[in-house]
Amino acid sequence: MTDPIELRRVGKTYGKRIALDDVSFSCPEGTITAFCGPNGAGKSTALKILTGITRADVGAAFVNGQELQQLSDPARFLGCLLDASAFHPGRSVRETLRLTAFTIGEPFRRVDQCLEMVGLSEVAARRVGKLSLGMRQRLGLAHALLGHPRALVLDEPSNGLDPEGMRWLDNLLLHFAEQGGTVLVSTHQLAAVERTADRLVVISRGRIVDETRLDDLRTQAGRTFVVAEDLPRFEQALRRVGSHPFPTGAGLLVDLAPEEVGRAARDARIALLELRSEDIRLDAYLASLTATEYEGRTA
Repeated sequence: MTDPIELRRVGKTYGKRIALDDVSFSCPEGTITAFCGPNGAGKSTALKILTGITRADVGAAFVNGQELQQLSDPARFLGCLLDASAFHPGRSVRETLRLTAFTIGEPFRRVDQCLEMVGLSEVAARRVGKLSLGMRQRLGLAHALLGHPRALVLDEPSNGLDPEGMRWLDNLLLHFAEQGGTVLVSTHQLAAVERTADRLVVISRGRIVDETRLDDLRTQAGRTFVVAEDLPRFEQALRRVGSHPFPTGAGLLVDLAPEEVGRAARDARIALLELRSEDIRLDAYLASLTATEYEGRTA
């Protein structure tokens, strides 16, 4: 069975900079996949290739088993929100959606349905340039939903939303997936990832470094917080045995069970000052997998 969204060995360079390097992942039907990584890691480039805005140098992206440009009716298969500020500021909310509805062959009544769905019916006559960022995000979601798509691709859709708006977005995406739709969402909102996502794809420096189910991550055993006398040397010792320790507070968060950490300390002849099992925190887990793209120098 073909997954609704798939990237297959995609590569992209801009001059000498490698934006994507052999990127492959897929999003099954009826799931919400969170696409996470540091700024500059390649998330937006991957989404632009998937939605046909940018062409890959090698590899390909597929929607329902075909490249988007090959689909005779792409709006039926994919709705996207990549940049909520891209709409013409002089057009009204309703005019913006009607233009797209006309382009993709949807009746104008679908515009009013989508406006109601995203809570913008009362501002349908307002110029886009007068909308708040949160309202523009809602407009972008209405735009993505116009063609009754089977899949959604969203880049930071919660930007500008207040807490009520975030809860509304959670419910919208969960309902879409429950109805058999597929969602790929790039986001830094880790709380939203934990509330809604089924799957996690992590990218760092243009390469996929992890792909996992959130339930598997939540039930994963063997996370340990440790404080050692010679922490830098112990961190190196842990890396030599295949661990990916992450500095946090006065110690390290280690992807090993406490007894394995104890054995590593014994073998390295390093005294431990604190050792305890630790629940997995998504922020720490992501930080342990990814490399900082742009880091400023501290004073």
